[in-house]
Amino acid sequence: MIKGIARTYNSSENDTITVIATGPYGSRSQITGAGGSYTFNGLGNGTYRLDFIKKGYGTIRQYGIQLFGYDTLNVYGVSLFRTYSSYKIPEFKRITFGTKPRAFPEYMCVVIETNQILGYFPILFFMSTDKNVTYRNFQECVGYYWVYGPYEIVKEDKIYFELQSLPFASGSEVYIIGYVCNLDEYYYGYFDRYLGYEEWSTLESDKHTPLMSFIMP
Repeated sequence: MIKGIARTYNSSENDTITVIATGPYGSRSQITGAGGSYTFNGLGNGTYRLDFIKKGYGTIRQYGIQLFGYDTLNVYGVSLFRTYSSYKIPEFKRITFGTKPRAFPEYMCVVIETNQILGYFPILFFMSTDKNVTYRNFQECVGYYWVYGPYEIVKEDKIYFELQSLPFASGSEVYIIGYVCNLDEYYYGYFDRYLGYEEWSTLESDKHTPLMSFIMP
């Protein structure tokens, strides 16, 4: 038996999640109920994977689930995140350096200027000294949410990354690219130990910003 719980992050829509168990004897599927629970009974011995699918959410896959004898295996719970497929990436004008308005203390930042006022901005940025940087080949990953003022969101058309937090030597040319992704996964995503790399279920590999670069001061 394999059992567990699948939920949607920051939502109560835990039902109608399709769970597919694939192993040495084929695949079986079921739909979660309101609590997000699922149970697969009568499975044969072997290694399985689980796929969690819901319309409007990213798909998560768990690998390397090993079942032997008469085991009842409780697997780790998963969270599905909303996708932002319809989001239109703004135009990026240029990269400069400066301090973030109304921030204290004032740290020097990499500043990306855009062509629109930014509110929620569902893009993860990946940086590297490798010109071929992608979400699979990076040295630094940074998420950008919104700019806060004292009591309300400030109307801002720039993105700021603090230089002191970036792991690059002075004089290095740093390349940066951003992918549409649910930014909640920046904190609540997972490292896939089976595949050996970070996984973002809502990241869209074909929807990204142009490649940009700057020289580290």
